[in-house]
Amino acid sequence: MDSRNINSMNIEQLYDFLTEKYSTELADKVKASNIDGKLFTVMCQSTSKHHYFSMLELSLVEMLKLESDFTAISPIITSKTPVTPSSHALVTGRHRLQLKMIRAESIKMWPDNHNLPRFDTDVNKDALAKLVSTLKSKSLFGHLDKKAIKAKVLSHMTDRRKTSRKIDF
Repeated sequence: MDSRNINSMNIEQLYDFLTEKYSTELADKVKASNIDGKLFTVMCQSTSKHHYFSMLELSLVEMLKLESDFTAISPIITSKTPVTPSSHALVTGRHRLQLKMIRAESIKMWPDNHNLPRFDTDVNKDALAKLVSTLKSKSLFGHLDKKAIKAKVLSHMTDRRKTSRKIDF
């Protein structure tokens, strides 16, 4: 189901769509609340959708049908966010280990702090790609794509360049 098409529907078009796809009772309840396509999509993809469904007095079957057809598209909703302090500690620990591994691998590749690359030449880009693929092969980075690993490495190298330029008095 393409939510972009539903987003552009007015109240009458949404009523016709819901009557055809689901039932007249469901369409009547949505129309009585003056919900257009955009609001309907927001309602169905919200984390509070069960509250909204109960306000519309939808039956359990209607709720389940809507929930099966409208999945959340927001990465905040679909991602597995830590919900307990211990799982948050695990995520934080994994992130710190990743940064530690990035630091260690980049120091192996570029040990001299005064001549750090900027990745604007092909040689440096190739070295960066090699480092990213090396990190990707490690189990700690298995769930990340190469683009995310590259962003972390570039961020670390920027920080290294900044700290290497500091003058001690």
